Amino acid sequence: MNRFCLAVAFAGVTLAPSIACVITSGDRSDGGIDGGGGAGAGADAGAGADAGAGADAGADASADAGAEADAGAEADAGAEADAGVDGGAEDAGPVTCWTAPAFVENDNSNSAELPRIAVDGFGNAFIVWYQVPQGSSNFRAFATRYSAADGGWSEPVALSPASSQAYTPEVAADRAGNAAVVWSQNNTIMGSRFTPAMGWSDAGIILVSDGGTTIQQLDPRVGIDDAGNATAIWVGCNGSCTASNIYASRLVAQSETWTPPGIIHPTGGLVARNAALSVEGAGNAIAVWTQGGEKTWANRFNVATGLWGDAGVLSSSGVYFSVLPAVAIGVDGNAVAAWGQGTVDTAPNETRIAVSRYISASDSWTSAVTIDPADAGKSTAARVAVDGVGNAIVLWVNLGTSYYNWGYVWGSRYSAADAGWEAPTTMSVDAGYAETPRIGFDSAGNAVALWLLGTGGPWWVWSRHYNATSASWGPEVKVHVAKNGVGAYGAIDLAVTESGRAFATGMAYDDGGVYSAWASTCP
Repeated sequence: MNRFCLAVAFAGVTLAPSIACVITSGDRSDGGIDGGGGAGAGADAGAGADAGAGADAGADASADAGAEADAGAEADAGAEADAGVDGGAEDAGPVTCWTAPAFVENDNSNSAELPRIAVDGFGNAFIVWYQVPQGSSNFRAFATRYSAADGGWSEPVALSPASSQAYTPEVAADRAGNAAVVWSQNNTIMGSRFTPAMGWSDAGIILVSDGGTTIQQLDPRVGIDDAGNATAIWVGCNGSCTASNIYASRLVAQSETWTPPGIIHPTGGLVARNAALSVEGAGNAIAVWTQGGEKTWANRFNVATGLWGDAGVLSSSGVYFSVLPAVAIGVDGNAVAAWGQGTVDTAPNETRIAVSRYISASDSWTSAVTIDPADAGKSTAARVAVDGVGNAIVLWVNLGTSYYNWGYVWGSRYSAADAGWEAPTTMSVDAGYAETPRIGFDSAGNAVALWLLGTGGPWWVWSRHYNATSASWGPEVKVHVAKNGVGAYGAIDLAVTESGRAFATGMAYDDGGVYSAWASTCP
């Protein structure tokens, strides 16, 4: 299960004071997360744009319509247009422990969009996505569950009603086998809960409107604690998203009801977006986002008080834009936030990867530092995971001098023993359109990295394993094998169990002529 919790030393904003707003572990912080051992990975930086177009809106980069275009946004923008073009003979790649990808949804009428994955404490897994099913004109949220006991995936279940448009579902799972899913539907945020005894619950509305004014509800993130309580955050904005807020609500497992939503950041005309979430098993949580001059902000939910604190800025002085923040919390309550930023000292349009660590003992954040190579060009799309003893790994994409250049996936590890960041490592061997890095830990401190890479032909999913005993990365291996000469496409996701089994998912061409959601495991 993933443990996330970011404690910021702020106090003040009341959100459902009678109930602790919990978010935690399980397995995802927006993106695939570790399935246990208190390791976590950061959530996707939310975008703020409606993913309702049915394309890869928001996938990993920010789908945030305008704001990030100026900051360079994410490499996903142009690169994915080429995805799936056959470039010739398939390369078998190095020998890998990954199983052959299995399609987990069987509706070939339309492509499955943006699959997300989480694992529970028993080694079961959940994948969610959205899709226009046969005979329908509306997108619906779907889920499937992997049974560790049976070794197979269930038939897909529709979580949202056929009469509504549902987009961008996100999932988290806890140690006891429960799961929570949230999605955007007709400008509301909906949620459903899975329990081993009852299966999936009916969808419930979390938020309908803001002060009587209808607004868009976009880009939800969700986490779950060891008691099965779930917390969701999302962006609520006006029609053009020129004004937006970050909202939070908590699902109380015992009553199976969501608390009234509350805004968790300073208001006053400052546009807030790109929200990411991390939760740990006890229920403490941290949300990070960009706001007001594109600074990176953070706020912590304190399960003991049942309150969110006062939001504070993590970016250092001189930062003139920040993009795509991510966050992860360890079992000791310490946390790491990472984001892309430009400063007055960087070259024009250059983006660096900055990090800040939350120290639970002092209830404070460290000063932000950059961890990517100086003068490397454009670094973005940071992802972060923390293991059970405070070590952390941050992955990012470096695109050289242009967001449309071929680039590489890079990584850096924080050593708790040495109290410092190690020299950056080039994770991907071949240059290409690198996208969508993912990282997760097991309970022993071993890690799995995952990313998508296009080189002008089929797109492939690659991985590397970090061995905690030897303190070294293994070779780059291929996860996904192209079918009919067409490779992977769109978003990928990763979750790692406490015992070290990795689950990967993504989109790939199937025999029906559309992109279907697939799953692969290692070992």
